[in-house]
Amino acid sequence: MKKDETTTMIEDEQEGLRFNLKKKEIPVTLIDPETEKDQEYMLRELDGEFRDEYLNKVGSKMRINERTGAILGLKNFKGIQSGLVMKCLVKVTDDGEEEVDEKTIQSWPSSVVTQLYNKARELSGLDESAEDDAKND
Repeated sequence: MKKDETTTMIEDEQEGLRFNLKKKEIPVTLIDPETEKDQEYMLRELDGEFRDEYLNKVGSKMRINERTGAILGLKNFKGIQSGLVMKCLVKVTDDGEEEVDEKTIQSWPSSVVTQLYNKARELSGLDESAEDDAKND
């Protein structure tokens, strides 16, 4: 049996496909600029429902050539990155975990949000081919 640590799939040609249903996650540390204290977070893979919700949100923001059906780009970028990060990121506290609201994420430096967004896409399998499949549905 071969186990690939980068995916949730455990594959063996003779036994078929087996999947580990535990969501992939990675710890994130953000440093508060005022206090210089670390705050711990956890970035997690989306479940299927939130993945579809995100793809619908992205699809609704697309500019499409009505004649050819070609995608011309996005007509509105607001919330694309922060919306995904919000669904994947939780703040780790002594009492457990807390959701992080979109307004808070939007207040962070864009370079931080972009890196969290890229990692969230990677964890959740939201590469270009996944988004192209959603656009074609």
